[in-house]
Amino acid sequence: MSKVKRECPQSFPWIILRVLSLLLSPAALAGPAPQFAFSINSSQIPGGIFPGSLGADAAGNVYVSSLSTVVKLAPNGAALIRWGTQGTGPGQFSYPGPIAFDHQTNVYVVDSNNNHIEKFDKNGNFLAAWGSSGTAHGQFDYPDGIALDSSDHVYVADMFNNRIQVFTSGGAFLGQFGSAGTNAGEFGNPGVITIDSSNNLYVIDVPATGYNNFRVQKFGLDGTFLAQWPAYGTNAQTFIEVAGIASDPSNDVYVVDSANNLIQKFSSNGTFLTEWGSGGTGPGQFNNPMGIAIDPSGNYIYVADFYNARINVFAFSALAPIIYQSPTNQTVPAGTTLTLNAAAFGAQPLAYHWQFNGDRKSTRLNSSHLV
Repeated sequence: MSKVKRECPQSFPWIILRVLSLLLSPAALAGPAPQFAFSINSSQIPGGIFPGSLGADAAGNVYVSSLSTVVKLAPNGAALIRWGTQGTGPGQFSYPGPIAFDHQTNVYVVDSNNNHIEKFDKNGNFLAAWGSSGTAHGQFDYPDGIALDSSDHVYVADMFNNRIQVFTSGGAFLGQFGSAGTNAGEFGNPGVITIDSSNNLYVIDVPATGYNNFRVQKFGLDGTFLAQWPAYGTNAQTFIEVAGIASDPSNDVYVVDSANNLIQKFSSNGTFLTEWGSGGTGPGQFNNPMGIAIDPSGNYIYVADFYNARINVFAFSALAPIIYQSPTNQTVPAGTTLTLNAAAFGAQPLAYHWQFNGDRKSTRLNSSHLV
């Protein structure tokens, strides 16, 4: 938390502090794993959150599936909009799941219990839906993952039908692949999925009766099997219960191990790179992490910390400033010494600008003014 003290000039009846660039020592971000930056807490969001799945759009906004709604947040965690209610109709959900985006900024949400996919614009306006319960093309038995390729084709993990189905952005069926089994290209149950920038598809293969697969499988978009990793377990390079997966601009893959309160990072071919996380309620700890999202720069990692009712944010380096708790505007008598607090994550040098009635003033503070 940064604190700034400044005596108000006699001509300024009130002032607004705007933080333009902020402080977090780059040295604190050294190492292969990202460092904890801040948490987006349920109390900061109108209506609160119990975050399940996450998604980040091209602008870095973060979307959260929470109970029967979807919440859109700014990159710093500020609440923007919320939509959805419990139900089966257009724009309603029965516990929404994973979220994905097309190149027109439309939002696709998996409604697992209702066995369909819903499509919205970036403001939460309902556009379309498709799917029903069954085994035919375009039908689902608990869809649990969604991702879009560079052509805006929609890939859906149809969990209990043991397949991946492919659709146009409007919901027209294009094809499918997969079957039940333990061999390469087969599934116990396909769960959450992601597609990287090279159009590789990664599928979490979760266990089913007789199929203790516990693995990530990598495919081409035509369903061609490419690779798989790792084995079941709790040590490095293994996982026991996967609730989230995401890829970054470098095509590295992040896997959320809920039971072990871990995030693991792999190269695109499955080479283990790093891991972080532990159980608890402290900064950067987890109690059943679930969804994961990565901003377009690949720097910020957002993880849904379900039972702690928050989103933990991590970063590899301080590329861009994020204000995650803005100072409160105050009205004070002229000549009063005013202390304003801002909680911020970003890079040096630290610079503040004072504003009066929306106009930036020449007064400038730097890190030497921190108290």
